[in-house]
Parts: sequence; C-alpha cells; structure tokens
Amino acid sequence: MPRRVRQQSLAPQLRDSGEPPSAEQLAVRRSPQRVRSVMSALQAGAARGRQSAAVGASTPSGSDAGEADRDATDSERSL
Repeated sequence: MPRRVRQQSLAPQLRDSGEPPSAEQLAVRRSPQRVRSVMSALQAGAARGRQSAAVGASTPSGSDAGEADRDATDSERSL
C-alpha cells in the first residue's frame, strides 16, 4: 500500500508560509487589558447561556400541544 506523505497535496501558497508564531510571541502581542476583556466577555456569555437554559427548562414545552387541543375543540364545535 502507498505511504502517506504529509502535506503532499498542499497548495503552493501554503507550502512556504513559515512556522506558526510561538506561544511567547502570541503572549507578547496581547495586553493584559485585552485578555481581561476577552475573558470577561466569555464569562458573561456563559452566564447568559446558563440563565437562558434554566429559564427554558422551567417553562413547559407543551405549548404547541395546547394549540392542537384548541384546534380539535374548534373542529368539534363545528360538527
């Protein structure tokens, strides 16, 4: 069976793109304020998601069933 050669079919533009930046280089570019802002946004989004999930779980999910019952009642009345 043929052996796979890594990145053999890679587009020419992507072959010589260089090495990705190291963790140290990435850390230097981000200011503490920027990291704090991103983490605060992540935390707030997670809290909103938990809150909306809790609200959604506490409401009855049979709201469509109630409409179907009303339709059946209306059709029975017309008989």
